[in-house]
Amino acid sequence: MCYNIELKASHGIALVGKKVSLPFAVLVGPKSDVEARLFLERSFADLVP
Repeated sequence: MCYNIELKASHGIALVGKKVSLPFAVLVGPKSDVEARLFLERSFADLVP
């Protein structure tokens, strides 16, 4: 399983990558796109100033 990740911050910063770890796939799989997006925003909050 492979998930394409594309994060866009209000600053115009975009983070694009792929997450292939199984725990991530299991956690994101059953969730909706909105819930997954919120999870990603919390996970990468420390990367975006």
